[in-house]
Amino acid sequence: MFHIARDFAAFASLVFFCTTLAVWGDVLLAAS
Repeated sequence: MFHIARDFAAFASLVFFCTTLAVWGDVLLAAS
């Protein structure tokens, strides 16, 4: 069960990272 939670945490952090990049890209495009 632990490896499932670990994979889920890695997936969630990856999604969070991509979402943050997308938001920052959107903000930078809007600001320029």
